Amino acid sequence: MGAFFSKGFDPETDIPDLTGKVILVTGGNAGIGFATIQHLARRGAKVYMAARNEQKAKAAIERLQAEGLSPGNGEVHWLKLDLSDPREVKRAAEEFMQKEDRLDVLINNAAMLLVPYVKTRDDLQDIVMVNYIGACTFTRALLPLLKKTAQEPNSDVRVVCLNSARHYHCPSDVRFRNLDDLNRDFEDTSFPQLLRYSYTKIMQLLFIRELQHRLDEQGIPILLIAVDPGEVNTGTIERASLYPTPPFAES
Repeated sequence: MGAFFSKGFDPETDIPDLTGKVILVTGGNAGIGFATIQHLARRGAKVYMAARNEQKAKAAIERLQAEGLSPGNGEVHWLKLDLSDPREVKRAAEEFMQKEDRLDVLINNAAMLLVPYVKTRDDLQDIVMVNYIGACTFTRALLPLLKKTAQEPNSDVRVVCLNSARHYHCPSDVRFRNLDDLNRDFEDTSFPQLLRYSYTKIMQLLFIRELQHRLDEQGIPILLIAVDPGEVNTGTIERASLYPTPPFAES
């Protein structure tokens, strides 16, 4: 019954003034990430678009500026981030913490979708590395700054993960015991690409649930949120079906 009477959300009017806030969004040159950055910057936030492709990121930032960031007059900056390599992930986090002395919101938006089975240099399938290991490493590396910001007066620190209800499609026998479990290909199923994606979303949910539990035990006021955006036409599903090696969904 609550859904019938719930108030709609209009980002143009319902996002509060974010002047002085620093927000980091992984991905963002297109789709949900782009719209997220646009609305946050328009409310006055200083937003970092963390993405691996400099050309695409800077083109997206130019588009954001052309479409206008008023009335909040926020800022948008590029941060190089390659989620497929945990070493580069840690480097990106360290670079960010050298530039900024606060982080109010981290939005883990970048992800791979329906991709072929490929392993990274670390012998881990790439979708697990990007959607889970990379995002997890980035979040953990930024925790000191998130915790510091959370202790400041009037802070409202959050970590938001773009998740998916597709995790319900994953078989009940999934395990996380060793590297072989993480590299499961699901080739014995009718739609292995979807199940590999769903598998990473279960990993992400378990991670943020455990991290929230630990932060609560420490009395650190940081809120972790998993968001299912529903069916959104970002263009990535179409690309995933057309190309043999589709790009990141939001990077």
